Amino acid sequence: MAARHSYLALNPRASGLFALQSVSMPGILFPFSGSPCSLTGRRQRARAPGADATLPWLLALWLLPALACPGAGPSYLAAVVADADSGVVLHAQNANRRVRPASLTKLMTALLVMEHLAGGAAAEGEWPVSARAAGQPAVRLGLRSGRAIPVSTVLDAVLVVSANDAAVVAAEALAGSESAFVDRMNAAAKRLGLGRTRFDNASGLPAPQATTARDMAVLARHLWRAFPAQRGRYAQSGMTYAGRWLATTNRLIGSYQGARGMKTGFTCRAGFNMVAAAERRGRTLIAVVLGARTRAGRDRAIRNLLDEAFAGKTSTPSLTVEALQDARGQGDGLPVSVAIIARTCVQGQGPSGWNIEVGVKRTEKEARAVAREFIGERVSSLRGARAVSIPRYTGVGLHRAIVTGLNQDRARQACLAYRQQGGFCIIFGPDAASRQLEEAARIRTLAEEYRASARKRTPVERRSD
Repeated sequence: MAARHSYLALNPRASGLFALQSVSMPGILFPFSGSPCSLTGRRQRARAPGADATLPWLLALWLLPALACPGAGPSYLAAVVADADSGVVLHAQNANRRVRPASLTKLMTALLVMEHLAGGAAAEGEWPVSARAAGQPAVRLGLRSGRAIPVSTVLDAVLVVSANDAAVVAAEALAGSESAFVDRMNAAAKRLGLGRTRFDNASGLPAPQATTARDMAVLARHLWRAFPAQRGRYAQSGMTYAGRWLATTNRLIGSYQGARGMKTGFTCRAGFNMVAAAERRGRTLIAVVLGARTRAGRDRAIRNLLDEAFAGKTSTPSLTVEALQDARGQGDGLPVSVAIIARTCVQGQGPSGWNIEVGVKRTEKEARAVAREFIGERVSSLRGARAVSIPRYTGVGLHRAIVTGLNQDRARQACLAYRQQGGFCIIFGPDAASRQLEEAARIRTLAEEYRASARKRTPVERRSD
């Protein structure tokens, strides 16, 4: 499980500088992320030579930059910035590191749809919605099985609101099944030279699939150059479907000078990803950020990278994005992370090991209280267990009372004994807990983005809800 957000804390009563996993510490707190110090899960200590408890506050703060943990860096795993026309790389960091693409996968889905349309198919044509497509998890357009949807609407839904149901509709329409469509996706990846990319589905939902910042930059540049008539789709602020206004997932649109959109992505293990295009003074840049721990951190990184590139501040020797695949020192030997990267997926200390659900309450506090009471009544048999909660969204927000930190046998025995007493409980393992946290985080992110878009909507747009 990912470590909690770390801080650098300077305590006036103790010497030295500490990196602690805590949000309640005396002294002054300096949040940071992306450093190995924040991911180890252990308390770290870094002393300055000759550090002394009597060191004045002003001198301590002046020394702070020199005392940072070794290896501290940006709050994302990989990034690339390239010129859309020439392909020249302006910035690259871990460009060949394989990471989870999340919904950036939909850029390849969109590419195959655009190639279909370029072959003479009508955008006004309709594609059928299967039960499997309609049953995809959030984010969804809300398609209903047995109905049909215009091809143009499918493309907008995939690119603008990142709809998983629309992605599966496209896959089934073009290849007969999603698995057959994935074969086409991987064939297209090979054709484009995406040497470290593999797709497992059309949507980007959690799967072993992986990509790199370099490969995503190549794909985005190809989309931008090969289909100029489709560029307007990326920059839409939202779309209306079935009388509802659905805002784009891309917050740069309308807030960053020259933003031309592209695609965002998010899962707990991928973190927050983005491919962005921006144009200033007739020059278009493609920027990719993968594996950011927060949505705000991702957006901030994209802005900063684009600002520096437009200002002429480059940090990479002159080479093209295609040639970047063979560059050394770009993270090609690093393993694909299996940890939860996105901070929103871990609120405090979450589930670990096997778990027992013992109730559902309206608030997190009430749910934890129920779980603590369950543990308190079985102290001897549940020694070491913890009380946590997992959000559950079923029209209203609920919180599931979870007893965690058990092995399978202890969880089964405790639940069986509780049922024999007339209670109700269910047990589930660590993989199920991870999936449930991921689903809750996706829905929470969707709800936050919807509320943010609602505040920005015009009166006409509000009436469309």
